[in-house]
Amino acid sequence: MIFKIKDFLTRIRVPVQVEDDASYQLVTIRMRHQGVCLRGVKAGREIGTKTMYRVKAGQFVLSGIDARNGAFGVIPDELEGAVVTNDFWYFDVDDRVIDRDYFLYLTSTPFFDNLCRLASDGTTNRVRLQADKFYNYEITLPPVDEQRIVLKRLVALKSKLTALNAEFDQQDTLLTKLQQAILQDAVRGKLTATYRESVYNATSVTQPVTGSSPVRTATEQTETGTDLLARIRAEKAELIHSGKLRSQKTLPPITDAEKPFELPEGWVWARLGDLAEMMGGGTPSKNNPTYWQGNLPWVSPKDMKVDYLSDTIDHISEVAIQESTAKIIPAESLLIVVRGMILLKKIPLAINVVPVTLNQDMKAIKPFKKAVLPYLFICLKGLEPMLLREVNTATHGTGKIDSEILTNLHIPLPPLAEQRAIVAAVERALGQVAQLRAELQAQRAGAGELLRALLHRAFAGGEEVET
Repeated sequence: MIFKIKDFLTRIRVPVQVEDDASYQLVTIRMRHQGVCLRGVKAGREIGTKTMYRVKAGQFVLSGIDARNGAFGVIPDELEGAVVTNDFWYFDVDDRVIDRDYFLYLTSTPFFDNLCRLASDGTTNRVRLQADKFYNYEITLPPVDEQRIVLKRLVALKSKLTALNAEFDQQDTLLTKLQQAILQDAVRGKLTATYRESVYNATSVTQPVTGSSPVRTATEQTETGTDLLARIRAEKAELIHSGKLRSQKTLPPITDAEKPFELPEGWVWARLGDLAEMMGGGTPSKNNPTYWQGNLPWVSPKDMKVDYLSDTIDHISEVAIQESTAKIIPAESLLIVVRGMILLKKIPLAINVVPVTLNQDMKAIKPFKKAVLPYLFICLKGLEPMLLREVNTATHGTGKIDSEILTNLHIPLPPLAEQRAIVAAVERALGQVAQLRAELQAQRAGAGELLRALLHRAFAGGEEVET
């Protein structure tokens, strides 16, 4: 049968005149189905509204302002006799029309959220539940005995879907671990073992290796990681000599005791400061609006959610560059968060595909040889567990990576040709992981859609629900 909300919900009003010397429990309703709880206890003199309304345990209550956001629930026993303002509507439920547990289950569903949204109206910041729309909203209800049967089936179905979602979560966790394992194997040379065997056993250096990356130059055919490091150091020295790079302290060689794991043949350990320049950021004054009216992307940790960054939430002007510590970071640099709470669980990294500026919680890693950038990106991701152990705790528990730690970070450096092979192998493997994750998300979405469809049948169509 079709009923209107007013057929089984009766709004109750028990006014209370607030007395200055009395104490009152105040009720609040959390949004997004977080329930009803105590907001606090106040003396009457501290309460501005002198007419409040007394509630009873077990009554259904909602916020006229935020019902559309899931702000409703049941008054718990400990709030028996508490008071609410007129913005909170509370009701007795007629259990001759609707089983109480059935109704409470109904209010926990997207169906009831949508009902409240449809019954709300008003201008921006003044949207409220409209009594006429709410009370006259029609809902299909079977007889009370059938409601109990439907409820039992819905609870069983929800239990199954909860277990299924737990399995989805477990699979997603395993995919995340697989992704990290791929990256860790990459920086240890495990993904390119066959590649190295083909290269170093080849009888002709003029033929490209089957399955390898683009054809290598004559230098790359025979170059080792040690040779590449020497070339990079020479390029760094030339930059310093020409005045394009400030003179820097010579970094000490990496001792055997410092090496975290054994490298494949042809690889060498290098410090990050030997391979790249570290560039910092700055925040122009917020008190000067002209600084924040430009088109230059200004990267902060909140932007670091993609691998390749082409735009940001905030932008600054050329004037800000001239008059503050902010500086332009050239495209194809490696960006890293070096301060923030996020560092307590992960190290956000991204490559900027356009010139950007940075805030003070960021660093840019600009390779002296651009060709190593793709591998360096993968390498730092693969070394994330190692780097996380180097995160220090700054003020208020904020994570921080010191510049000296970043500069001295140990980088396993393969020959340039093998770097390309590693990048290609990682892209293939991570592509497969991404496909598996997309399939998992589709299955999760399908399970959610099934529940929504069955709830619609139960509460809007009145059809039998099967599990």
